[in-house]
Amino acid sequence: MNKTKYSLLLKNSLWGSGSFLFITLISFLILPFIIKKLSIEGYGIYILITSLVGFYGILDLGLGSALIKYVAELHEKNEFERLNLYINSTVIFQGFVGLLSSIAIVFFSKNILYILNVGKGNINEATYALNLCALGFFFTFIGGAYRSVLQGLQLYKFTSLMDSIINLALNLFVAIVLYMGYGLVGSIVINVLVAFISFVGYYVLVKKNIPSYMVNLYINIKILKDIISFSFYIFLSKISAIFSNYVVRFVISFFLGPTAVTYYTVPSKLVGALGGISSGAISAIFPYSSQLNVTNSGDEIKKLFLQSSRIFTAILFPLVVFISLFSYQILTIWMGKEFAHDAWFVLSVISFSSLIGSLSAIRSEEHTSELQSLRHL
Repeated sequence: MNKTKYSLLLKNSLWGSGSFLFITLISFLILPFIIKKLSIEGYGIYILITSLVGFYGILDLGLGSALIKYVAELHEKNEFERLNLYINSTVIFQGFVGLLSSIAIVFFSKNILYILNVGKGNINEATYALNLCALGFFFTFIGGAYRSVLQGLQLYKFTSLMDSIINLALNLFVAIVLYMGYGLVGSIVINVLVAFISFVGYYVLVKKNIPSYMVNLYINIKILKDIISFSFYIFLSKISAIFSNYVVRFVISFFLGPTAVTYYTVPSKLVGALGGISSGAISAIFPYSSQLNVTNSGDEIKKLFLQSSRIFTAILFPLVVFISLFSYQILTIWMGKEFAHDAWFVLSVISFSSLIGSLSAIRSEEHTSELQSLRHL
């Protein structure tokens, strides 16, 4: 393994993990205040509305991950003209899907909230907030594509710094608007502004690191088919993670209401922190393996994933056991005794899923790399 490239991989992994750890710490510190200001039910509604933006993971269909692969390979080959075609085709397609999705959210907003069991006392405010959130959905779509470009270039230092700054700003400003009494709508406005700023920031960074890149509204159908054909398998491998992170919240709300969503989401954030820290490191492996694939280094790719699997299993297993055994004590210290009484069992039960989820992430990236090798046979 080339020492320079290995050093870059290690740095990118540390940036990914460090960024997520920083974001997690900030979120954990501010979360009790946010729930106190919004109430248990109000925070559940906030989570449901912002989770619709998280549905980007479903409608994305794995295009972002596919773009990472093609950017890494084409940049390694210095094929900048084709690189522009791949970026623009993905961005424009994402923008089109994002626009249609935003229109659908606005059009069916009251129906969506009715299905999610939002009470009549909160329906008007929640509808207004959901309509605003639809705008953020659009910016998240196109911003996500540009973020994938930066990851394909292995510029994890920039994406990690951007993620840290954006999430810090999001949490702090949400806390501020809640302190000032602007409630749910004010919180959603902050989310939309952050989504827009993120999009602009990612675009500027892409333009800076690929000076030849120019926005073009033309979609190359052949290239788009190429991206979609590869991304479909990535999408299938991520369905379980998307379900556990977002769909399950809507199911819980449908049967039990927004209050129950809070009692599920808060423990999930703690459990997800473990998997997220490891996934932040694992994600750096994908563009690196794509570059290795250019030189057909199949054995090196397999060795890389095997070593990663062993390391993350050894780190995560004792942490998962600790959280499961001391879930009540952890939630009591973090969220208070009353909240811990209602949510400790949820935390205990789902804590073991973090280990499985992390291993799945490694297998997903490994499967993706195997697909790359097959496509070059």
